Amino acid sequence: MAFRYKKNVGAKGVSMRRTILLSLLLTVFCVGCASIQIPGYLQDKKPSVRQFYGGFERTSQAVRRALAELGWEVEDEVLPEVYEVSPRQGVQQEVLMISVIRQTSFFIGTRYARMNVYIRSNGEVSEVELRYMKVSTLFFSKKRSYGDENFSRRFFELIERNF
Repeated sequence: MAFRYKKNVGAKGVSMRRTILLSLLLTVFCVGCASIQIPGYLQDKKPSVRQFYGGFERTSQAVRRALAELGWEVEDEVLPEVYEVSPRQGVQQEVLMISVIRQTSFFIGTRYARMNVYIRSNGEVSEVELRYMKVSTLFFSKKRSYGDENFSRRFFELIERNF
């Protein structure tokens, strides 16, 4: 006996099909397949740089306090020569601070952010360079952006206040 497909299924059959289809679509959109890779070292795309009149130790302490006030953790501190050649002459001390990836979840997506802070000092004057990158995911798409003027302004204001 062959199976026959009925054209008039009825109200219960149609609503059940809609429910199954809707739940499958919601599952696909909510699960997502976007994989995120954020490197520890960030390229110098849209960096923010400011000079401070203070030695290396004083500047690095002010940077650490500013990071803590903004809720960021330092994952690693390395010499910048590990990742790039320093073009600046006369630099006596320098360090690269790599932050922990910060994840912010939203209803329909997630934002991941990381920053690198370079401190270069030639004795009395220290230069602080901030590199910031965020990746926003929405379902299957990813948007990568560099720099954040508002964040860098707040960060440098906190460093000045911590001096």
